[in-house]
Amino acid sequence: MIKRIAHTPLLTQREAQEPYELPQMLTVEQVAKRLAMTTDSVYRLCRAGKIPHYKLDGKRGGVRIGVRDLLYYLDMHRVRVSGRPADAHSGVQELLNQN
Repeated sequence: MIKRIAHTPLLTQREAQEPYELPQMLTVEQVAKRLAMTTDSVYRLCRAGKIPHYKLDGKRGGVRIGVRDLLYYLDMHRVRVSGRPADAHSGVQELLNQN
């Protein structure tokens, strides 16, 4: 016997009519360049589930990393210095905006 699964739309009809802004995305190469890492290291972090990412196809080049996800990863690994206020993402956004 085949069990039917009810289809739930991803967006409501109203949401589908509203403009949707896609997250700003970076390629693995762009992330590696900005963080002075190898692309292999970035792929390794993605595979380990340390950097949230999107896999757009089954190929290695299909991985995209959202800027917010990268900022979250960097913030989680930021070493706090005692006695110094923690300024959110100090200098990180400028680093990510490099061409």
